[in-house]
Amino acid sequence: MLTLYHFWDSTCSMKVRFCLNEKAIAHEKVFIDLLKFEQVKPAYLAINPNGVAPAIVHDGRAIVESTVINEYLEEVFPATPLLPKDPVARAEVRALVRLEDGKMQDAIKHPTFALKIRPMFDRVPDAELDRMAASHPQKELGEYWKKAMRAPIDRLAVEGGFRTLREGMKKLDGILADGRPWLGGERVTLAEASFTPLVDRLEHLGQARMFAEFPRLDAWRQRLKARPAFQAAIPPAEFRMFSPPAA
Repeated sequence: MLTLYHFWDSTCSMKVRFCLNEKAIAHEKVFIDLLKFEQVKPAYLAINPNGVAPAIVHDGRAIVESTVINEYLEEVFPATPLLPKDPVARAEVRALVRLEDGKMQDAIKHPTFALKIRPMFDRVPDAELDRMAASHPQKELGEYWKKAMRAPIDRLAVEGGFRTLREGMKKLDGILADGRPWLGGERVTLAEASFTPLVDRLEHLGQARMFAEFPRLDAWRQRLKARPAFQAAIPPAEFRMFSPPAA
């Protein structure tokens, strides 16, 4: 039995849901409400001491960190492989995963917090934010939340985040210049799993137009969105933290 502990609108949860569905791995889901700070309750901390989502429990053992989870799923469930056979091609896919997992994931965080999440917490009492920050097992993450919710919006950080995202998108567009349909070659790979939340989040920040700057990447985005695994990975409308801007 495999159980996924997730938050629907968590970018990292989207990566794992894509992988699970693309590989057709049977699993059950347990919703962890990050907005109610369920991630720092003792029952969940016993599964993931880092106090973040997602996590999986497989045959009684917990695996944490979305990129590590996807690598684990690839190893333990080899049917429908999401890594190429060629070692060099596998290394290239892993490098793309690392690009998203580090640089681009960090870049999308600033616009998400400033433009969408922060306004949701304007009415949360300071004492509640203090409690959350103090109770979080990753103190620096708790303090980041507290600061982000109360500090003035850092427009330079938001602009810098979008600039970094464009740099990464230009690189992805260049990779697709040889006519390959997917980032890793002829088949969907863990790179698609990793970049699924980037596609979803940019659209829900009202920034889908950024893809128009990179035609090959935009065509890749449309192919990705047409896959059932993508549709199963993104949040249902009722579980969105925020709605996309009006057209």
